[in-house]
Amino acid sequence: MLVEIEAKGNTRVMRMQNGKDNRFNTDFVDALNHALDDIEADNDVRAIVVTGAQEKYFSNGIDIEWVAKSGPDIMQVFFPNFLRMLERFLVFPKPVVIAINGHAFAGGFFFAMTADYRIMRADRGWCCANEINLGMPLCKGLLALPRYVVGNRIAQRILMAGERFTPEASLNLGIVDQLASREELLEQAIVTADMLGSKNPQRYAEYKRDLRSETSLMLLDDAENYSIPFD
Repeated sequence: MLVEIEAKGNTRVMRMQNGKDNRFNTDFVDALNHALDDIEADNDVRAIVVTGAQEKYFSNGIDIEWVAKSGPDIMQVFFPNFLRMLERFLVFPKPVVIAINGHAFAGGFFFAMTADYRIMRADRGWCCANEINLGMPLCKGLLALPRYVVGNRIAQRILMAGERFTPEASLNLGIVDQLASREELLEQAIVTADMLGSKNPQRYAEYKRDLRSETSLMLLDDAENYSIPFD
């Protein structure tokens, strides 16, 4: 099971457990979408908490080894679906709280940016968009995700320097909203999810969709027009 769902009252905890570091591939993206299908259809569910099942990593990004084995053409199918999944989390009509239990790198970092609220373990893990260090291109929607969260100036630092940010630095820069101990991380995330889930669900979904519409459209446009970069 790539995604485990646990009921906590009207909140559902989604534990990602795709190997040791939750790298994204087709099966994992499909599993996350199926989990969202079930949660969206259940009117009793008011909010989601997403976290990693392992302690070291929240997510280490796209599964490069899988891409290499599958051949580069797989990206023409996989990457648009990955972008659509990010967009779905970004505007999901129910509150999404992400509990960053370990490193959030590359695609894992961008996934964390889709949440309504981010809580990070205080004593372990880095947040990092390291694509610039690898010379990898980023589409406009991915560039827009951290800009929506932290503003243009801090987003430039994140994206153009490729720094690894500690939990304390991540909090100071606004990458995450709160720090918690390992023992309290999930509990604090559920408390926040319950609070957000208590709001008027129709209005919450409307506000969220409208506030994030520009970034949402960028991600969908990137998915629609994606082509494998050759430079």
